[in-house]
Amino acid sequence: GGHTPITSDGRSLRASWSRDGRSIAFLQQELTATGAGLGGGRVYERPAAGDSPATPVPTGSQDRSVIAEFQWSPDRRSMAIRLSARRGAARDVVVQLPGDTILKPFAADSGVQERGPRFSPDGKWLSYVSDKSGRDEVYVGAFPSGGERIQVSIEGGREAVWSADGTRIFYRALDGWMMAATITRGAGGTSLQVTNRERLFDASPYLANQFLAMYDVA
Repeated sequence: GGHTPITSDGRSLRASWSRDGRSIAFLQQELTATGAGLGGGRVYERPAAGDSPATPVPTGSQDRSVIAEFQWSPDRRSMAIRLSARRGAARDVVVQLPGDTILKPFAADSGVQERGPRFSPDGKWLSYVSDKSGRDEVYVGAFPSGGERIQVSIEGGREAVWSADGTRIFYRALDGWMMAATITRGAGGTSLQVTNRERLFDASPYLANQFLAMYDVA
């Protein structure tokens, strides 16, 4: 079939479908004075069908950072965001909760690079990548409190993606292998435990990214 452009400004990236397939959200890059892209900007959304224009998605204000990643919660009432500094290399994961105009820190340790937020299918947990140990590892924290955090990967991990049933987290190990961590929930679903880690296949021949998941799981 044919291809229909959703944007035509040359500044839009990181599109994300709504679960019902009716709309698409994306980032519109901010530009520097020289015209270079900052790798992030504001979130916009538009219907997938028709010619209706994109409209900005309300997010909390940020003066020193741009939105470089975003993901809706499954109920589309909250949003997880990776902020990147306009100057410097600081990256933090923050969340916007229903009715809030302020972005709240979720994984924002000083001097640490945190990124790759992904909601569990039930919206009760948020995975992310952090180098607080000295290398990239995958972590999960309860949403929205951020409490009850566990480390998912060992010996390094990036590009974390949940399985559709929430029982596994896939990630790419630092040696390029695709991994699958089995997630078991405690009584009442208020805690998580990694009960198995499996090496699936060598994914090093495929495109990788230090910041963004370059694959998805059906």
